[in-house]
Amino acid sequence: MVSNETNILFKHSSIIDQTTLSTSLMRVEGSISGVHSGELILAEDNKTIVFNPDKPFANNEDVKVVFVKGTKTQAGSEIPEFTFNFSTEPAGIVQIHNAVFSENSSLYDYQSPIELKKLVLPENQ
Repeated sequence: MVSNETNILFKHSSIIDQTTLSTSLMRVEGSISGVHSGELILAEDNKTIVFNPDKPFANNEDVKVVFVKGTKTQAGSEIPEFTFNFSTEPAGIVQIHNAVFSENSSLYDYQSPIELKKLVLPENQ
């Protein structure tokens, strides 16, 4: 399950021809929230396509993503059509960004790539 505020990424092994990108080549539909429009961009690596929906998905819904033929690599190869699904988290799930949990369920707050600072939580929370 993913956040209802997620974006969608596609990573290809080859460099993408940005001139062939079009939101008309992508269909994103939530089982509750319906069809989603959004922004389709090519990331700085020129291999990752990012779809940023205009509105969040509903909580606890199934989302179907269809990427149809039309986008090409810089070498001219067409990326084949593909489809996948994902589910969004139920309401009430709280996301903690930039944090990890250790095996003993202690919460660590991300400080830097080298240092982790342990946060002490009260018992029974």
